[in-house]
Amino acid sequence: MQNSRQRDYIMAKLDEIDMKILSALNRDASISIPKLSNDLGINLSVAYSRIKRLIRRGIIEHYTITVNEDKLGMTASAIAGINLDPKNREQILDEIMKMDSVRLLREVTGRFDLVVNLRGASLDELHKAVYDIIGKIPGVQHAEVFMEVARRTPVVNYRLQD
Repeated sequence: MQNSRQRDYIMAKLDEIDMKILSALNRDASISIPKLSNDLGINLSVAYSRIKRLIRRGIIEHYTITVNEDKLGMTASAIAGINLDPKNREQILDEIMKMDSVRLLREVTGRFDLVVNLRGASLDELHKAVYDIIGKIPGVQHAEVFMEVARRTPVVNYRLQD
């Protein structure tokens, strides 16, 4: 975790071109550097050097793909809120992370201790994963499932902080 001084140092070195590069790569990491430089109206060598610098500084951590899980038959999505006994925290986290249906686990403040994103072939499969598997892990005090009925993903455009 970085402190505010480290963040301010990193942000002081970024400019609008860096933010435009990050936004474009976030939308499509497979874009060619020549196309990216053309789309942004910058010199090819500038695009290459800026990307290398963003990688070197740890701002770009890795490139990845997005799998269309609907086309793999995993058309159901859910979010589970979990309350746990802190004495069993590590065991609970380990067990949940082993599950094939788990896509993301976040430890949070508020009503729940954990929020878990799940994906599966049916709502019934996810319901069973939450109540029959997660709910029966020793130390899980409460589990509640929220089935996804629609999803919208906004376009992310990075901007310099004021």
